[in-house]
Amino acid sequence: MPISKELGTIVDLEAGARVIPAGTDLYRQGDICSTYSIVLSGWIALSVLLDDGSCQIVDFALPGAILGFQQAPDAPMYHSARCLSVVRVYAFPRRKLDIIIENNPRLAILLCRQITANEARAHDHLANIGLRDARQRIAHLILELYVRVRGRLPAEHGETIQLPLSQGQIGQALGLTYVHVCRMLQILREQKIVKLANHRLEVIDPEALMATAGIEYEVPRANSILGD
Repeated sequence: MPISKELGTIVDLEAGARVIPAGTDLYRQGDICSTYSIVLSGWIALSVLLDDGSCQIVDFALPGAILGFQQAPDAPMYHSARCLSVVRVYAFPRRKLDIIIENNPRLAILLCRQITANEARAHDHLANIGLRDARQRIAHLILELYVRVRGRLPAEHGETIQLPLSQGQIGQALGLTYVHVCRMLQILREQKIVKLANHRLEVIDPEALMATAGIEYEVPRANSILGD
């Protein structure tokens, strides 16, 4: 979390952190946010709601993310941010953080890197949904989230992470129905690739997971491949 670490040298983020329960909206689509939110812990789903009530999760914000940036200060948010777990955030008034960034070139560079990573991940999500079948989509998303949590590709059989997503939320991120997600996760479990139960992901066979996800095993930097 290089951005939050850099900000932590300027402001006591922990002292001013808010604790937000799971299921709470940090902000909603159409809101005008007066603050930026630095995610210190927990998982947040960023989603777009259409007029017919259908929902698409466009990304997941993990610790270190800064939320609330828009193309203009008074522009409404194009997405909602809902906490998937208990979340701790530090809320920065917009002008205060803008001034800090203006006077801290290193922080500005780190922020540009995060924006670039977010853009790369958005492109990756588009390709994943548009070009891969359901089994491959799920494997790719699981691998992406593993890398974002651990900062590396899985290396050993049986490695685990906490994954606070429901099968319905996986479907909303991948354009799949709950039933289809359930069926594909069962196939991945039967093939001894991954197991997801009680919000706990176990990577049974790392090499098979990467092959299914379309990611090569030998890579110089895992984060650069999966956009974080």
